[in-house]
Formats: sequence, structure tokens, C-alpha cells
Amino acid sequence: MGNEVLIGFGWLSLMIVVGSFLRYKINFLQKMLIPSSAIGGIVGFILINFGLIQIPQGLLQTFVAQFFIISFISIGLTGTGSHNNNGLTKQKNGSTLTKGVIWFAVAWGLLVNLQALMGMLTIKGLNIFGESMDPMYGILLPFGFSMGTGQAISYGGVAEEIGFQNAASVAITFAVVGYIFATFVGIPLARYGIRKGLAKNSEKLSKNLLKGVMEKDKPEKMGNLTFHSSNLETLAFHIAIIGAVYLIAYYSMTWLSEILPANLASFIMGSLFIFGVLWGMIFSTAAKKLKISHLFSDDLQKSLTGWMVDFMIVASFMSISLASIQQFLLPIIFVTVIGGILTTVICFYIGQRMGSNYDFERSISFYGMVTGQVPNSLLLLRIVILDLKPHQFLK
Repeated sequence: MGNEVLIGFGWLSLMIVVGSFLRYKINFLQKMLIPSSAIGGIVGFILINFGLIQIPQGLLQTFVAQFFIISFISIGLTGTGSHNNNGLTKQKNGSTLTKGVIWFAVAWGLLVNLQALMGMLTIKGLNIFGESMDPMYGILLPFGFSMGTGQAISYGGVAEEIGFQNAASVAITFAVVGYIFATFVGIPLARYGIRKGLAKNSEKLSKNLLKGVMEKDKPEKMGNLTFHSSNLETLAFHIAIIGAVYLIAYYSMTWLSEILPANLASFIMGSLFIFGVLWGMIFSTAAKKLKISHLFSDDLQKSLTGWMVDFMIVASFMSISLASIQQFLLPIIFVTVIGGILTTVICFYIGQRMGSNYDFERSISFYGMVTGQVPNSLLLLRIVILDLKPHQFLK
């Protein structure tokens, strides 16, 4: 492959720079709070599909899958360090929080199944009028909407292995459209809730949040230095730990797939992210038991997770090839539009009737979760609760 990987990474990097500049300068993008990674991804999508730049689609899909996996490893490692400055206190009302967690789990499971059912039925209906898409492609909708681009590409790849042509491209298209719903539907809904008084703890959006950059005289700390630079850079150590956990996760997954039946092994091979987060959590626990947690910085680990997600998002947009999904374009449009409308209605119908202290906040956060990425969920939640305490919307 030569330097193909680094050239591809360079294009992703350039698109993030372009996206950051456009977000900083264009008022519309600021008002819509569109992340720089999504802006850059859209620019890259246009450039690729108009033939202005050449990056292999397979390479971009690999970037999506791998950034997804290592972001999950990083999530598993978060909490290893003793430098945890989030200031959270132990909650007294455990039953209230438990109720909120159960609500999220049940509602998410409901949406996943309804999205899959709706996807299949929509394609079946279109086939009556002359389309020829296998209804089983509709099952991929929740992998894109409710699980995000990483799982879309992972299980889309599994579907391709059992004979579903271009399933990865279809799944990642679902994911990107879900991301668009989270932005262009979710953000106006959040603002509507603020105007109507549904969001009880909202404030005026800060200049930093709108422009997407911190003021030059008010920088924020990214993490703690835990190594002396004459020995090893702290960032290098944290990245090395991610790489080591990746190896352990990969070889344990490979070993397990070799002793399982072939059909189950195929599923396991698409689940490296699960092994990654589990081994990350095991490593985190072991570090605390061995009393070496002081070598880790949780704030730095969270930043690493964030940059992986940013690059995954820009790669997701750029990996969509209109040529590869052209034959399924009409069904994809119908499935995503109907799926998006159904998801929106269900999220807010159920969420507004749970009788919690934060019904609207919970609904808007959940909407971001089931239309793409967890960062979407946190972004929408931050719009309606600027002084955010992570446990609040579970009450």
C-alpha cells in the first residue's frame, strides 16, 4: 500500500481543518452547532463523488471501522487514572437513577427493533412497485441510526460476507443520514424546547460553543502530565496502551472465533469493539489493583476518545460512494426518511410521558443517541442544560 494510508489520513485531517475554519466563520453553521468533523466530512464527500480527489472507498471504510474500535478501547480505559477532576459526588437517590437507566435501556431496545421492522416493511412495500432490493437490507437501519457509523460498518461488512452486496455502504449511508437527522432536526427541536419553556435549565449559548473554539485568553486543560518528558511523552504512553489493548483484544477474538461454529464465528469477527472495551475495562481495573493508576490521565484519555470519534465521523461521510449505492438510492431515501420520522415521534411521545424532572432533556438526549452518535446525544443535552451534570437527565 506504500504511503496510501498516510495520504488518506492526510485528506481526513485536511477536511477537519476545513470544517473547523468554516464553523468558525459561517454564522449558519454556528447556529446549527454542526460539528467541524461533519462539515469537513460533507466537503470531502462532495470532492470525492465529483472526482476531485481520489481515496479508495475501502480505505475510508477501514478508517471508520478502526477508529470506532480504538475509540471503544479508549472508553474502556477511561477511569483508569487517579487524576479525575469531574467533581461528581455520590448520588443518594439510587432508585431514581436506576429508573432513568432502565428507561433508556428499554426505550433503546424498542427503537432498535422498530427501526429494523420499519426498514424491512418499507423495502417490501417499494418492491411491490418495481424495486428489487432485498428487504433484509432494512435490518441495517438500526445499526446506522441507533448504533452509529462504527457498528454500521462492522455489521455491514458481516452482511457482505454472507452475500449482501454493498451492505457496508448501505449501512454507513443510514448512519450518516441518522447523523443529519440528529443535527438538522434535533437542534431545532432543542431550541424549540428552550423557547417554549420545556427545557427548565437552559441558558444563552456561549460564544465558545457557537464558534466551536475557546477564547484565546481562556484555554482549558486537556490532561495531566504523568511522565517526565526526558523519559517518555505522556501522550505516547496513553496511545501505546491503546495499541497494546488492541492486540490483546484482536488475538483473543481470533482465538475464540476459531473454536466456535462458523456462523457464530462470523458474527464474533465483527465484534472487535466489544472485546476492545472489555479488555480496556479489565486493564483499567488491573491498573488500580497494581497501584499504577497515577500513571494515567482520564482527561487526556477522554480527549483521545474524542479525536478518534471526530476522525471517524469525517471518514464516515467521505466513505459514501454514490456509485456503489446508486441501485438502492430510492429505497435508502424512503427507509431513512420514514425511519427518521418514526424515530422522532416515538422518542418525544414516550419521553414526554415518563413523569421525570427532566422529560424534555431526557427525550432530546435520547433522540441524539438513536439517530447516530453518543456525541450527538451529549451535544443536544448540552444545548438544553448548559451547566450539565451527567446524572441529571436520568432523574
